Amino acid sequence: NVNMTSVASKSRRDNTALVTATLEIGNANQLTRILNKIERLPNVLEARRVSG
Repeated sequence: NVNMTSVASKSRRDNTALVTATLEIGNANQLTRILNKIERLPNVLEARRVSG
């Protein structure tokens, strides 16, 4: 399971949105799997780790 502890979004001038989410995960493999799944969602341009 993955817990989402926070989420925020910001509209951009190019008609896209930046969504920042904080997730609690168990290990690096789980992070990779989650990012890959998010990137496969319709209309998602990119998913990446920002910090931590």
